[in-house]
Amino acid sequence: MKYFKNLVAIFAIISVLVGCSGGDDIIQGSLDGLTNNLTDGMDNKYTTLSPIEITIPDNGVVTLMLHVSKSKTIKKLTVATYAKHPKISDLNIYLLSPSGTSVTLMEAQGGDNKLKGVIGFRDDALKSVDEFREDVIVYKPKEPLESFKGENSSGEWKLFIEDTKSGNSGTTTGFSLWFDFD
Repeated sequence: MKYFKNLVAIFAIISVLVGCSGGDDIIQGSLDGLTNNLTDGMDNKYTTLSPIEITIPDNGVVTLMLHVSKSKTIKKLTVATYAKHPKISDLNIYLLSPSGTSVTLMEAQGGDNKLKGVIGFRDDALKSVDEFREDVIVYKPKEPLESFKGENSSGEWKLFIEDTKSGNSGTTTGFSLWFDFD
């Protein structure tokens, strides 16, 4: 994981918490009709959003933080981030749990395609990011989200979006976690 070896990166930290139920629309238009594809009925949703777009620095990292107050044992987890970048394969995305477990969601995958908004990750998705298409929103993560199974949900979750190549920067407005609890 290049990020953890390169702590000299530029960070922008968001710590805005919005707790919502699964049926609530967070970003008008962005998640309409897509929530069911991402969450398969999960109703424990936590979202961090910024009212402005935050730069994913060229050849740098942005760190997004989300505080989850509910203390339950994780059975299943789905992740979505809201980001734009001219070349998706420039990006690595990692999720770090409050207990220190790290999962690589994607790592230099997706070819020369543009990332134009919501991208979701769940273990039972049919496609990997290597098969990226603009009309598909949900992908299998590079490492399984099942790694978080059995952990306590409570605490600070961190999503790292790393731009690994010079020449293009992107933006993000936040991320969401959907939990299914034991």
